[in-house]
Amino acid sequence: MANSTSSKQPGLRDLAIYSTIWIVLFLISKLFWGQAIFPYIPFFIAIALGYAFLLIYFAIPRQNIPILWSAICVLLFASLILQELGLIHFLGYGDHGQFAKMLNEQIIFPRWLGGSAIMVYITQLWAKILVAGIYTQNIDVLGAFVRIEGGIVMAGTSIYALNHWPKRMSIILSIATPIYLMFSTGYDEYYPFIAGLFLIFLSTTIEYDPTTPNIYWIGFLLGIMPIFYFPFSVISMITLAYFWVFFPQNKIRFALITLVVYLASIVILWRGGIVDYFRSLLDMWCN
Repeated sequence: MANSTSSKQPGLRDLAIYSTIWIVLFLISKLFWGQAIFPYIPFFIAIALGYAFLLIYFAIPRQNIPILWSAICVLLFASLILQELGLIHFLGYGDHGQFAKMLNEQIIFPRWLGGSAIMVYITQLWAKILVAGIYTQNIDVLGAFVRIEGGIVMAGTSIYALNHWPKRMSIILSIATPIYLMFSTGYDEYYPFIAGLFLIFLSTTIEYDPTTPNIYWIGFLLGIMPIFYFPFSVISMITLAYFWVFFPQNKIRFALITLVVYLASIVILWRGGIVDYFRSLLDMWCN
């Protein structure tokens, strides 16, 4: 868990392996499940974008990093515009349009507490703006809003990860995968709001030992992850248990930071309080 990075840059062999893996996975899903995990053209467009990202990232000198971020943002927003014009379309999963519907009805979903509470609050502020507020009643406009905000969150977390781990191939290749790129280009679901956060969480917990001052940042991430997506609580508990066993000197403080962040976030974001939140979670899973 030492704080080190790899300076290896991708060559043609790495790019060939990267492409082959995703094409094979694509064909396997098509042959065994009868349908591809993504439609053909968008999938191969995403692979091409991954190539372009890798090459641009390593071609631009680090002192010109603002140029890189500008290129990434132009790429993401160009994709959003093309989708809004109906020229390309990345299919959603089973939750297609569900998040926009929740914003329309101002529903805070317990499993997606962090993202849904923040987005509902933003939508409420938007509704109070003269003239522009009327568009919050339009489900299609809210759908576009979800896609745009998801792209912005993905871009922001990607920029943070690349700035923090500029030569770590595990970060660079993750951001260049077709699925990650699709999440970054207007994906109509909740997952863009947690994919980048999850990447930062994994990278941080692998990169640093849980010692002061790292313990506060790692503890915060362990507590906030289940707030944005409740199933991440399993990963947080496994990570917490690992640190308890192998780094016992800070285990009490580490657990307290995680617990305080988690419970305080529930109090702030869930209108009914902690007990009502867990009751709502239980009802959701039972029904």
